[in-house]
This record gives sequence, structure tokens and C-alpha cells, in this order.
Amino acid sequence: MESADATRVEVPILEPAYLIVQKGDARLEVVDLTQGGRFTIGRAHTNRIVLQDAKCSRLHCEIFNRGSQWFVRDLGSRNGVTLDNTRVEGDQPLPYGSVIRIGACTLVFTNRPDAAASVPEVTSRETPDDVEFEIVERKSGTQYDSAPGVARAHRGSDDSASLFRLARLMATCKSEAELCR
Repeated sequence: MESADATRVEVPILEPAYLIVQKGDARLEVVDLTQGGRFTIGRAHTNRIVLQDAKCSRLHCEIFNRGSQWFVRDLGSRNGVTLDNTRVEGDQPLPYGSVIRIGACTLVFTNRPDAAASVPEVTSRETPDDVEFEIVERKSGTQYDSAPGVARAHRGSDDSASLFRLARLMATCKSEAELCR
């Protein structure tokens, strides 16, 4: 009979890692990455981190660990991902303090959940000249949006659609004061 040590799998112990998700000055959430694994980011509700941003793809990018190192990878998004103002191509390592930008959202990779994530605004001059990409605006809404003045033929339960619209409205707020209005 084999000893228990022969079948033991070594799992690296990860240092504390957090992702602070912001939109403007508003901190939307702090995601604990310490358990490791794969964290998908996008507009679809099936992602581990959901961003309500028109410039964000349904399945935009992912953050994952390999050993004790964290990485970010673009998943073929339309508008791309930038890491510290450089477009992400392939697997890019994430050092603490890195700033990931997706549309109007900023994600700060840190080892402290209470870190004050004040991120400077990006101007077009901060983007390197050799990087060329175009931000594509979404021309249509989602299935949960409804155009004003248009009545639906089928009038089922609109609870989830109303909740979704409320959540999108709340996500556009840039401060707590604006949210409370």
C-alpha cells in the first residue's frame, strides 16, 4: 500500500491578491483573488466579474494564476484591454499596482483590499503612438433594454428586466451622492 505522501498534490499558497473595480471615482467592488483560479470579466452575467459598460464585450478578458504568478489575457474582445496603458496581447503578468482598463472601467490589481485606488485619468496622449486601435461604440442595447414609447406584444414578468435596468442606472453613478439622488 502506498503512503499518503505519494499521492499528495502540491498546491501553491497564493499571496493575498485583490482586484479593485472602479468606474470613474466610484468603487464598484473589491474581488478577492486569493483562492486562485480563473476570473472571467465581461458584460454577460455568466462572468465572475460583470462590467456594465457598452465598450466591454460579453466575454472580454480573464485574470488567472499560474503557480504563484497572476496574468491577464484578452479573450478576443472588440475594444481590447490595456495594462498600464499598453494593449494586452497574449498572457501578460500582473505585478501588484497594475492598472487594467476596459472601456470606462478601471481594475487595480493589489495585495490590499483597503488600498486607496486613486487612478489618474487617461488622456489620449498617454497612449503610445505605435499602438493603434479603435474604440467601437455599441449601437444597440441588450435584450433587457426597452425603447421609450414602444409597447411589447408579450407582457410577461418584467421584474428581472426592471432590476437589470436599475442596476445599469446605478452603475452609471460616479459617486455615492449621485447614487443617493
